Amino acid sequence: MADVMIAVMPFVGHVAPLAAVAAAFRDDGHSVRVYTGSAHADRFAALGADVVPWTRAPDFDENDLAATFPELRGRKGPRQMLANVRELFIGTGAAQGDDLVAAHRERPWDVIVADGLSLGAHLAAERTGTPWVTVSIVPLAIRTPELPPPSLGLRPARGPLGRARDRTLHAVLGIATRSMQQTYDAQRAASGLGVGTPFENAFYSPTSSARPACRNWSTRGPAGPCPSNSWERSRRRAGSAPATRPSGGPTCPRIARSCTSRRAP
Repeated sequence: MADVMIAVMPFVGHVAPLAAVAAAFRDDGHSVRVYTGSAHADRFAALGADVVPWTRAPDFDENDLAATFPELRGRKGPRQMLANVRELFIGTGAAQGDDLVAAHRERPWDVIVADGLSLGAHLAAERTGTPWVTVSIVPLAIRTPELPPPSLGLRPARGPLGRARDRTLHAVLGIATRSMQQTYDAQRAASGLGVGTPFENAFYSPTSSARPACRNWSTRGPAGPCPSNSWERSRRRAGSAPATRPSGGPTCPRIARSCTSRRAP
């Protein structure tokens, strides 16, 4: 059996699908720890998981974010969204990583399974040299120059004008997210890490869950969804395919024996 660490951002919408993943691993007899905020500790403890609390990372109430992150006060619309991502999801990354590395030193895990917005899991996986796999609770939003920026609802370009539109939008997005890139770089530095995965790919483990549609996605090591009992059960509980095979470090032999990856058709 494997020792699995699951990292979950402490929001209800993130907790629900990851609880299904935790329950599936527990049902298969694996040892499960869950790193999340105190507000959701009881839910995972009831599943039989050992809870690792946010300690160095600032625990918070999702219904009153400004109490912990005063930078979020007085912002609305896109400015609010950008500030949330920068201050909360990115700005706590190094401290999340510190919590996770401390837990790893106390009891090493075989693989870390993470909410797709848990930057700390990515940083901890790099620092410990352990496999890391993300669970995407929303549609994948991987940027590629061959398509418009994700989340804008635009169709792929069909001619020179469309491609020019996409180049312009990518340039504008780069300017709009410059402060996020700077915060991400600072979090890597605070973690003792140098230049690494680009910011736009920082929230996804290197193995993609589907065959790439664009040429520059091929470096992500495409693989199909993992058909082990744990993953299949968590898919049924959560209502969607939760993740892909472990990657980002050496393959865990315990996971490999019970989880045979297959290529997407």
